[in-house]
Amino acid sequence: SDTDLSSSNSNNAKKAYTIRSTRPLVPINKMDPILIENTWIELSNAIDQIYQKNASHLFYEQLYRIAYNLILAKQGEFLYSKVAEKIKVFVAILLEKLCELPNENLLYELSIGWDYHKVVMAMVGDVLMYLDKTHVKQHRKLPVYTLSLKIFRDVILYHSDLRERLRSILLECILIERGGGMIDKDVIRNILAMYVDVCVDTVVNNNNSVLRIGNVYEEEFEQHFLVATREFYKNESEQFLSQNTVPDYLRKVEERINQENLRIQQYLSKTSERQLKAVLDSELISAHANVLLDIQNSNLSINNNNSNAFVALMRENKLEDLKRLFQLLSRVPSTLDILRDCLGEYTKQCGIAIIQSTNPNKIDNDSSSSSTNVNTNTNSTITLSIEFVKQILELKDKMDLIVTESFNSDKRAFKKLQDSFDNFINMPYHNSNTAHANSNNSRFNAALYLAIYLDEIMKNGIKDSVDTDIEIHIDKALIIFRHITDKDLFENYYKQYLSKRLLQFKSHNDEIEKLVLSKLKAECGYQYTSKLEGMFNDINISKSLLDQYKSENNNNVEVDIQVLTAGYWPLQTTQMVRLPQPISVAMENFNSFYLSKNNGKKLAWMLHLGSVDIKANYPLGKRDLNVSTYQACILYCFNSNMTLSLNQIRELCDLPEIEFRRHLLSLCTPKLKILKKSPASKGIQDDDTFTFNDEFTSKFKRIKVPLISIKEVSPELIENRNAGFPTAVEEDRKNLIDAAVVRIMKARRRFSHYDLVAEVTRQLSHRFLPNPASIKNRIESLIERDYLERDKDDIKVYCYLA
Repeated sequence: SDTDLSSSNSNNAKKAYTIRSTRPLVPINKMDPILIENTWIELSNAIDQIYQKNASHLFYEQLYRIAYNLILAKQGEFLYSKVAEKIKVFVAILLEKLCELPNENLLYELSIGWDYHKVVMAMVGDVLMYLDKTHVKQHRKLPVYTLSLKIFRDVILYHSDLRERLRSILLECILIERGGGMIDKDVIRNILAMYVDVCVDTVVNNNNSVLRIGNVYEEEFEQHFLVATREFYKNESEQFLSQNTVPDYLRKVEERINQENLRIQQYLSKTSERQLKAVLDSELISAHANVLLDIQNSNLSINNNNSNAFVALMRENKLEDLKRLFQLLSRVPSTLDILRDCLGEYTKQCGIAIIQSTNPNKIDNDSSSSSTNVNTNTNSTITLSIEFVKQILELKDKMDLIVTESFNSDKRAFKKLQDSFDNFINMPYHNSNTAHANSNNSRFNAALYLAIYLDEIMKNGIKDSVDTDIEIHIDKALIIFRHITDKDLFENYYKQYLSKRLLQFKSHNDEIEKLVLSKLKAECGYQYTSKLEGMFNDINISKSLLDQYKSENNNNVEVDIQVLTAGYWPLQTTQMVRLPQPISVAMENFNSFYLSKNNGKKLAWMLHLGSVDIKANYPLGKRDLNVSTYQACILYCFNSNMTLSLNQIRELCDLPEIEFRRHLLSLCTPKLKILKKSPASKGIQDDDTFTFNDEFTSKFKRIKVPLISIKEVSPELIENRNAGFPTAVEEDRKNLIDAAVVRIMKARRRFSHYDLVAEVTRQLSHRFLPNPASIKNRIESLIERDYLERDKDDIKVYCYLA
């Protein structure tokens, strides 16, 4: 506008400027209807020019002032309605054009029309900014730009013909892309964004804040898209799974999910992500979880070629496919729980298969029966034990690798593995000789297997293994130990084998022996290994004691005597026998020596554990025979007689009957024939006679005479021994339960039965899992001995008696 500027100077004061308009303004209150109409026509023509892309010659400030004057003349509603009518005209022109287009061009032209509409309406909105600030705000109307979006939606998107056409074309394009075809993703993205942008129905609350209601994208597209997607993947998944393997299906599902995720990134609204994921998870995963895991088929046999797909993946160690399966099922937590259950069941079945393949019924009964003696194991027993431990450790490594690599180190999967190993390692094993499947002796004896395995390592080191580090093998063996519930039973067996190694000097390395004890102590505490450590201490003391004895005494017979503490060693005294005179003299000499050094102590001789080296003079050459003490007694009888009857030998030796027959028959085996039995029948009869075999010969100068198994002498004795739980372990358990009950009741003074049983179980679980019935029996015993009494008001509550 033209302005008149004037200024004045006074006393060096600052200049002051006044701006006056030289253009006459029409008073607002004097605008008549004709002037208002003409003003609108001027503004309307300008909007037409904008729509026709001729806005370059227009002056924004002039148009803004026109709208401003109309609003000041209180013509805001007039202006708002006229603008709305103008927008409808523009949109109607576009509608007419779109209705005439074929389907293949509709989306493209609509996208162009939509973009142009937004640009034009943004410019118009700027011109009418003052209208939005005043009239629109005061009367709670939609801003001009938002109004234009609403009109576009109502006229075009809600048009009866275009509405269904647009939706069907969009769904058809997505279907084409799912089938591998090419589509214009930019156009589809713009159209779907249009659905989101035109969601402009609003209400204004008392705080003048605008709340958007309704969802055009959801109503016009998303709902129908999800229905179509569900139907598509339902049909495709059923067909694909019926014609392909499970691994192929998993790869297909992974591919489809990745495609849908990419589709969201490229043109679908982010608001569809959650609903689309739910549809995919439902139709591709949940609907087929039964097939993928075959949970309706109870056949989880790991050796059956017709077993389910999951078992096949596990058996063939398909880490990638298992990882894919886990990742897919992770999208549906309920199916992931089923997967963990299948993992646990498969592991359990593998463990049972290992138990069956190693056949626990073949374990040498001599080794598994007696708590007082562990006889020499047969080669088959040792082989079975080693094979059992190796297979269990291989299974453990395999399953840990699967959970780590394929199951993303899932903690609940590891817990399921641990439970499965605990289950089958401590499972009851139904033995045909066992009367009650739930009794202690019916439990599969993993403790014995592990003790035999460690015994072989301690005696012979590691054979047929790339890894020669014994400590690594011990650490792996202790993995099985951690799963064994009856740790006191393992201690019993390990103690017996350790005693044989120490007494027979068969230990491969004393440092390794002590290393095992330190690891067992770390696992179960110092009390667990106190007796084992005491055994080593006895051996060391015996060495120094024997050296002192040999320095002070000269014997015709060289002796090697071990003095053992009765409470440490799993040994039982036996009856004295008639020993050869040189041995008897040596024993009396050492007994006198020991009692002179240890007043008040007493020696009990374990003759059945000793061995004797005999020099035998045969016509064909001299031989050194290494025999047991009992065998030495028998052979000594033939120094004066070449032939003796069974009764004569029995009277001369005075051995326990079973051991007498066993040791005598061991000298008559066909392999050695140190003695000749007549008649040459199997077993020993009362009328049999025995003759010294002076024709004996061997290519070896020193010969160790092995003992036959006791079952060859008395099968009935073996069956009776197997019928019971190790006596020493049983007695220890009674004492431990008694001590735990008294300790708890002394602290609590008054405790209910069920709480007491639970607390006793918790405290003793590190050694063994006590049976509630056994705890109840021990409580009854303590009541009889006046340690406890029942509450007078409640018989289920016990009171401690000080």
